[in-house]
Amino acid sequence: MLEYLIFILGVVGCTFIVTQSYIFYGIRNYVSKKSDKLGKLINCPMCFGFWVSLFFFITYSNFFVYLLVVSCGSSFICYASYLMLRRLMDKYD
Repeated sequence: MLEYLIFILGVVGCTFIVTQSYIFYGIRNYVSKKSDKLGKLINCPMCFGFWVSLFFFITYSNFFVYLLVVSCGSSFICYASYLMLRRLMDKYD
């Protein structure tokens, strides 16, 4: 069960990082200009999430992919925690 949760958080984190984060903004714009279909894929969380989960599922037994999954999941948890704590900090500031 814990491994499944780690897998899901990794997929969500990786999808969020690629489709929404500032760090991939330039790459998303470049890909969108080069290819309409890939541009839609890299900007759509639902579409990109499907392919990320398929890739992670196929390669999950690889140790480095497992580290990537855990890192992406940790990134998502950190960002979600920040969003929740920011509301509390703004409320009591």
